[in-house]
Amino acid sequence: MTYQLADGFSVNLGFFSVHPNIGGTFKTATELHNHKEHPINFRFQALAKLRDLAKDIDVELDGIAETSAYIDEFIDMENQLINSQYAPETMFAIHGHRIKLTGMNTGVYFVPVDAPQDAVEVERIAENTPTRVSGIIPSSLHTLHRIEVRTYYSGSDKAPLKTLRVITSPFIVEEI
Repeated sequence: MTYQLADGFSVNLGFFSVHPNIGGTFKTATELHNHKEHPINFRFQALAKLRDLAKDIDVELDGIAETSAYIDEFIDMENQLINSQYAPETMFAIHGHRIKLTGMNTGVYFVPVDAPQDAVEVERIAENTPTRVSGIIPSSLHTLHRIEVRTYYSGSDKAPLKTLRVITSPFIVEEI
């Protein structure tokens, strides 16, 4: 099939067919092919068997996909502890969805369970992406904490949120 397509032939596989296509316009009959001016792509066409199969498929919804921001995992990188304990002044990584730190007065905070007003901000951030934030764990006077990410990140760098989003971990981590 690969050789047929590379030689410019269409391939019929019973359920669908694949057709190579060369775009652009050649100026002369002897002009050499240039991938930028004459891009090659493939067109797929569903045939009757595949269209009939689609009619017989039932869809069952299991729920709505998670689209909001969340913290999935907190890892003490030095001790390899996940969502449980951490040691101050070691490297951490937070994995989640839409957790990138964007905007003013944003950051990662260790919020004591028994005294939320004593939240400690992470001063040193090493990595900052939509799915991972890492840095150095600060010291705190408390033992049990929730992790908070405060950000204006909406899922796009071009359109920040108008109000601060606070993403709180569903788990509690303990300082050791």
